[in-house]
Amino acid sequence: MQHSAENLIQESCSFFQLKKEEVFNPCRKRPLVELRHLITYVVKELFKTEEIKPYSEKHLKYGKPRGKRKISDQKVADLTGRTQPNVTNSYCQTKVLLEIDKEFKAKHDNLVKHLIANGWEGMDKS
Repeated sequence: MQHSAENLIQESCSFFQLKKEEVFNPCRKRPLVELRHLITYVVKELFKTEEIKPYSEKHLKYGKPRGKRKISDQKVADLTGRTQPNVTNSYCQTKVLLEIDKEFKAKHDNLVKHLIANGWEGMDKS
């Protein structure tokens, strides 16, 4: 299996025994909202960086676009059928929930363990 953000979303949904369409529908029930937040967070954390290639020889010389950047919120939004502000909000709320909600943190930790066990290398356990 190729490691892509789309595959990670599918794997995460199957871990919770739900279809992607069920998790990323407009329903505002708390369990589904929390899962959306959690999956969005994990996707952004796992795909923190992607290579940026130089556009021209000039950029190679000065090195401006070289390096790495986070996966964009818009790219995650496109994959999940959400909007960019939804993705940004999900990520921020999840960071807070992981610090204050032990049950939510346990869901996160279990998902991360599952992903690592299934070959998703580079996954931060924190």
